Amino acid sequence: MTLALILLVACGETQTGSSNDATPGDAFASGDGGSGDPSGSSWYKSGTRIKMIVLNTPDGAKQFSGWRDTVRNEDCTFVPTGDGMTRCLPTPSATSRYVYSATYFADASCTVPVAQVAASCTSLPSYILTADISDCQTSIVYTAVNMRGTQMYSSAYLKSGASCTGLTANASVVYYGIGAAVPLTEFQTATRAIE
Repeated sequence: MTLALILLVACGETQTGSSNDATPGDAFASGDGGSGDPSGSSWYKSGTRIKMIVLNTPDGAKQFSGWRDTVRNEDCTFVPTGDGMTRCLPTPSATSRYVYSATYFADASCTVPVAQVAASCTSLPSYILTADISDCQTSIVYTAVNMRGTQMYSSAYLKSGASCTGLTANASVVYYGIGAAVPLTEFQTATRAIE
């Protein structure tokens, strides 16, 4: 059994990633770039499309900080996707975060999914990412990427099992519909290798 999860990218409080994701900078924690080479060279490498994001200090220190998709002009994170690939999907940043909503709907039949966003967000989400989480929450597989819909709802319905219950209006949150699908094939793939 898996749990469906809908994520919004662009405003919120919580970040997520798969259990296979390295925390940015992990390879640099020892100061040797994670390569075992004390000279500080790194095994991270920019490609022609996906470029490294690094933090530089005035005294010459450098730390890996993520990836940038230069074709889509957005930061991204490599995650497993529903087509069996690993792809660089839009990632949270200082102004772009994931917001969770697995069971919210716009209608009393719980057939029109929506995603919850804090009403205080000054920057609206750009994307809604849908994911399946394994029973033990040991893996997350992203199954769909959609644009955020333009329709906003002040209240929603909560689906639990077979029941669909209206939620009491809460001024601290709003709900957005799901917009046009962005095909997973538009996001760069990567293959896992042991070197």
